[in-house]
Amino acid sequence: MDNWQRLSKFSIVFFVFKQLKGLLNIAPAFLFAGYSLRNNIDFNSPYFLLAVFGFVLLIFLLACVSYLNFYYIQKQDRFLVRQGFIFKKKTELPFARIQNINLTRPFYYRFFDLTILKMDSAGSAKNEINLAALTIEQAESIKQDIQQFIAKENTKEIIEASQYKTLDLEQLSEQVYQEQFSTVKVLNTRSLTDIIINGITNNRAWIILAAGAPFAQNIVEKTFTYLSGLGFDAQTYLEQSSIIIMTIIAITLFIFLSFIFSLLSVLGSIFSFYQFKLTYNEKNKSYSRTSGLFTKYEIHLKQSRVQSIWWKQNWLDVLFNRLNMKFEPFSEKQNQQASEFFGKIMVPSIHKNQFKKMASHCFDGLDFDIEKIKPVNIYSYIRTIYWLSLPVSLIVFTLLFLQQSFLIFALVVPSIVFIILNTVCFQMYKRSGYLQLDDYIVIRKGFIGFSYAIFPKYKIQQVKKQQSIWLKKRGLASVKFVLASGSIKTAVLSEIIVDNMINSSLYQLQKRNQSWM
Repeated sequence: MDNWQRLSKFSIVFFVFKQLKGLLNIAPAFLFAGYSLRNNIDFNSPYFLLAVFGFVLLIFLLACVSYLNFYYIQKQDRFLVRQGFIFKKKTELPFARIQNINLTRPFYYRFFDLTILKMDSAGSAKNEINLAALTIEQAESIKQDIQQFIAKENTKEIIEASQYKTLDLEQLSEQVYQEQFSTVKVLNTRSLTDIIINGITNNRAWIILAAGAPFAQNIVEKTFTYLSGLGFDAQTYLEQSSIIIMTIIAITLFIFLSFIFSLLSVLGSIFSFYQFKLTYNEKNKSYSRTSGLFTKYEIHLKQSRVQSIWWKQNWLDVLFNRLNMKFEPFSEKQNQQASEFFGKIMVPSIHKNQFKKMASHCFDGLDFDIEKIKPVNIYSYIRTIYWLSLPVSLIVFTLLFLQQSFLIFALVVPSIVFIILNTVCFQMYKRSGYLQLDDYIVIRKGFIGFSYAIFPKYKIQQVKKQQSIWLKKRGLASVKFVLASGSIKTAVLSEIIVDNMINSSLYQLQKRNQSWM
């Protein structure tokens, strides 16, 4: 009879946070409903407190049910998990198919020396197993068992070779295991200064400020009421102030709020990337990333699974002369992100020379110069004039004219809209570019910052030439490259260039005959 095991009772905490994380997807709906019904809810009422207590109790009970219905068993060559109360689910994960084994230590487990063991096959969330609340020794033991099994499977082919026929399987597999999982090289580390710069450059304060704009009036009213309670009539003071004083106050308030949100962004960056280390296992040919202040993350990614690498640089990164590097892995479904912990590896706030060094390490023979990026056809910009700028400007003019606005106002506003849209589209055209190397393709896009996508030609799954009748008359086209991690599309290019890129990609794909995995 199979010896099914239960997790530690500490795993209930993991299931609680899992339930809360699931609720985050519908959190905006709850916030909107709560804000809409704020005048009808008595927050001091015992019924409200009872409802909150009932909600917390429900989350805890659901976590307990998940714990009581979660069983696992480790067999000689596979892992089996049985879970679910109403909808039963059984997951079977053979050791030979396991691509990643990651250890994550959330803040609520670090004080007890517990961890979460995460395993997946080929980036599939469907075949992902999470074993929560294991001791470090238990997790490392399971990880070592799986790695030794994989090493033994790899050794069987070696045993068949004549020069190794006299060797013992166990002896040689142990040797292979030591070689595969013991040779580690540090590729990159990030200092606290680098992490702080990443928090500043990737600040999304303006998004939060824009999201809070609809509630600005209510926030201002409550602020005035609060200040009045302290004896300061802010509304009267502002009404009696000059425009210059009010402008200074508004700018100061904006800077203060931006500083607060920037500080939160820096703290978030420290929580995620503290003690960041990117290593490479030379024998196993895989990357590993470890980082985290309270929650320790360990992410593994085989080099062969990297489909493309990305150079991400927004306008603040440009000012600091920094960029973020992303390793895009295989995803089970195109245009869909891989599972949370087995997905992309991002190296934050690095310099250009560091990017080039790691890019050439990941993709052998890659050597590109951003100065050699070629521009796209200007028709990429021209067609946005009559497909975007003109229609939107005409719509704005029509709406203003129908509202019987002044003729000058009805002409000036659409003109401003037209100029803004044209400026944005022209800037995006200037940022677009491409570069075709012997074995690689580089696609550049951007607005104020830059985004470079670099991928080997042999990783391409499909190539799609896209050409409308208007483009065909002008001898123009664009090309869409479909990778296992998603699709990458160029801007409008000469049809001759597009055909050359397609033919070159298909030729390299056939010539190398190399697996994209």
